[in-house]
Amino acid sequence: MPELRDQQRIALLTARLGLPEGALDPELALEALRHGSYAHERSLAAGREVLRSNERLEFLGDAVLGMLIARRVYERFPEATEGELTRLRAALVREESLAIVARQLGLGELLLLGRGEQRSGGRENAARLADALEAVIAAVLLSCGLERTQETVERLLAPLFDQGALARDPKTELQQLFQSRRRTPHYQVLAVAGPDHARSYEVEVRLDGTPLGRGRGRSKPPRARHWKRRTSSTAPFSTRRSAWSRPTRAGVSWRRRRRRGCERRSARSRWSTSAARPSPISMRHP
Repeated sequence: MPELRDQQRIALLTARLGLPEGALDPELALEALRHGSYAHERSLAAGREVLRSNERLEFLGDAVLGMLIARRVYERFPEATEGELTRLRAALVREESLAIVARQLGLGELLLLGRGEQRSGGRENAARLADALEAVIAAVLLSCGLERTQETVERLLAPLFDQGALARDPKTELQQLFQSRRRTPHYQVLAVAGPDHARSYEVEVRLDGTPLGRGRGRSKPPRARHWKRRTSSTAPFSTRRSAWSRPTRAGVSWRRRRRRGCERRSARSRWSTSAARPSPISMRHP
C-alpha cells in the first residue's frame, strides 16, 4: 500500500467517522494518528522536527470515552444495578473492544508509526489501535464538541451492543461465583512469551493452593500481581533477600527504621558526652 499523504489521512478518517468534510481540525487529526515512535524518529532526523505524539489526546479520550459509555449504559439499562453497569462499561472500554472498533474503522492503515513499530506489526497491535481510537475520540471532542462526540461514540460502539459483546466473560463469572461464597481465588503467572509490544501470559487460577485451571491471554490479571506480592511476603525466611528489606505496616523498611534508631542513639550519646565534658571557660585558672 503506498504511503498516504497527510490530507488523505485526514479525509479518510473524517469519512470513516461519519463526520462532514472539514469537521476535524487537521492538526488534531494528525496528532491523534501519530504514535510516539514516529515523533521520536522525526526528532532524530536531520531537520530535527519536533512533533507531538497522540499520548495527550489518548489521556483525554480515555476520560471522555469512559464518561460517554457510562451515560449510554445507564440510559440503555435502567434496571441494571451499579455492579452490572460497572461490568458493562468495563466490557466496552477494555482494550479488546476498542481494538475491534478501530479495526472496523481501518484505523491501522492511517496510523503514523516509526519504522521499527511498523516492522513489529504495530498497525495490527490491539494496544496501539485502542490508544489511537481514544486519541481520535479526543480529537473529535476538541474539533466538534461534546454532542457530536457522543453521536460518534454511539455509532461506533453500536455493533458491540448488537453483537452481544457485553456478555459476561468467564473470568468475571468465576470471580462472582467465589465472591458469592466468600472465597478468594489467586492467580499465578506461569509463563510469559512474545516481544515487549505483544506479551502473552499463561496464568493459573488456584483456590486454597489447589490448581483449578489455566488460561492464556494478552494481559496479566491484576490479582496475579497481588498473588505474587502476597506469596513473597509469606515465603519462608530463607527465600527472602534480607530480613531488613521487609516492608512494615507503615511503609517504612526495617533497614530504614534501624538506621533511624542508630542515628537517635548516636545523637543521645553526643548530647550526654557534651554535657559531661567541662567547658573551656571552667578549665581556665582564675
